[in-house]
Amino acid sequence: QECILATHAKVLVQPEVQKDGTSADDPSAAKRKPTSLLVSLLGQSFNDVEVSEESKTPYVRAEEESDNYLKTSSLPLSEDPLNWWR
Repeated sequence: QECILATHAKVLVQPEVQKDGTSADDPSAAKRKPTSLLVSLLGQSFNDVEVSEESKTPYVRAEEESDNYLKTSSLPLSEDPLNWWR
């Protein structure tokens, strides 16, 4: 759910300010990629998780889910199967 929130959140892009106080938009400043506020707050690790999940095809994700289901031990008859799906 967190990945979905990040992809649909409105991101403000702010120009980077160099140590001498000049903006990256300044033609004399070296060109830099603007950083988003979310990347500044959450760090690169949050983006790494998002990329790894998006790189999987729906087929691969379904196959992984099926494999995990088959590896899980069966519930005893006294257990509620609906609780397993939660």
